[in-house]
Parts: sequence; C-alpha cells; structure tokens
Amino acid sequence: MVHWRLREFSLRRGTVDLERFARESWFGGFDLERIPLVAGDLAIGGVAIANADPNKVRACGSIAMERHQAINWLLGQCPVYSEVDTST
Repeated sequence: MVHWRLREFSLRRGTVDLERFARESWFGGFDLERIPLVAGDLAIGGVAIANADPNKVRACGSIAMERHQAINWLLGQCPVYSEVDTST
C-alpha cells in the first residue's frame, strides 16, 4: 500500500484519504495501524506527502519499491530477484 501511494503521488500529485481508501477499496480493506498519516494521507518526515520534501518522497519511493520487490521475491513470486514484478 505504501509503494502504491508513493507511485500514485508521482503520477497524480494531490491528497488521498488513505483512511477511507483502506476501508472502502475495491480489493478489500487493509491495516494502516503502523503507517504514519497526517490529515488522513501518507506522512513523510512528519508532514503529509503533498507537503513533503520532494527528495524525501523520491527516496521513500525507492525504498518502498525495493521492499515490495524483496517481499514478492521472498514469497516465491520469481526465483530471479531482478525479474520480480513490483506493479502497483
């Protein structure tokens, strides 16, 4: 979800009500308990993503993608790490 939000923000800057989305998304709900939020949207450095330092947003996007790739690889999506899909 974090990777999706960062990717979505890179394509369409603006706010998203993640709290609502977590409850009502078409693919089912998800837990935001350990996700930092400000005004209902993802927080980076203590501020909402829309107001965060662009360098921090890019760094977080890279970190989230790498973690997404690692999780999918560990779950056995593909035996070759560099070929693991991280589509959001």
